[in-house]
Amino acid sequence: MNYKIYKLKFSTGVHFGDGMLNDSMLSLKADTFFSSLCIESIKMGCLDKLIDFAKKRKFVLSDLFPYVDDKLLIPKPNIYIEPKKTGDSIQKKKAKKLKYIAIDDLGNYLNGEIDEVENYMDKIGEVESFTKVNLTESIAKPFHVGITFYNKNSGLYVILGFEDSEVDEIVSDIILGLSVNGIGGKKYSGLGKFDFYSQSMPSELLKRIENYEKYNKKMSLSVSLPEERELKTTLINSSYSLEKRSGFVYSSESDNITKKKDLFVFSSGSCFENCYEGDIYDVSNGLVNHPVYRYAIPMFMGVK
Repeated sequence: MNYKIYKLKFSTGVHFGDGMLNDSMLSLKADTFFSSLCIESIKMGCLDKLIDFAKKRKFVLSDLFPYVDDKLLIPKPNIYIEPKKTGDSIQKKKAKKLKYIAIDDLGNYLNGEIDEVENYMDKIGEVESFTKVNLTESIAKPFHVGITFYNKNSGLYVILGFEDSEVDEIVSDIILGLSVNGIGGKKYSGLGKFDFYSQSMPSELLKRIENYEKYNKKMSLSVSLPEERELKTTLINSSYSLEKRSGFVYSSESDNITKKKDLFVFSSGSCFENCYEGDIYDVSNGLVNHPVYRYAIPMFMGVK
């Protein structure tokens, strides 16, 4: 498997909803990004090829995490780390507040050297709430929308694992289409536009991803869910967070907007001793005549 990074630099604000219209997230889950790739690939006539690539693991995706300048941020591993300054409540509070860690700081964090780990949350961007008005009804109704604005030298990046140049080229073309049409919610308002460019993987990150099986603890870099046959083994000595993934189906085959089946998945940052393959799950509800895909394949990196 080959790996590369795509950095997304947003030219507009973006709405990354998580169930609340008046809020927006600073990152984007792999399943939501994959859904956007699927929708864009329909326009390009390559949906079946994209799904086949994913099901055969010809490409894998991480969640989309923030970057600040040249610092790539990853989730704080969901494992307990004892600060070297044992009993120092300030260190424990700092460790608790960390949500993301720069790749460069991961070694210090795992060694309990919390003083050496920088918190980049204030440098990523900010979420603002705007009042909009719905003019499609007889009575104008105001509503609030949360919009994320990234700072000048920040944005999101995604790690793409790909089997060969054909896969890379097709996925790259789909992302190009997304950059023009926008990603996230409220695209009709002009949100979600971005430029993107690729870069090679930092050596430390590449080493931990390519050799993850050599580590005792492996962290998933994407929302993921084992197949039922894998679940029992996966849970042994694991430390994880669960989250419910919901959403709506927007289909040309139905005039109604219908709800997807809920799926509970492991959050990125969850750590395991035993790896699993995961899958792409059909979360259609029977009201449309085609599958609705929820991406839940892990991308592992070694942490300890």
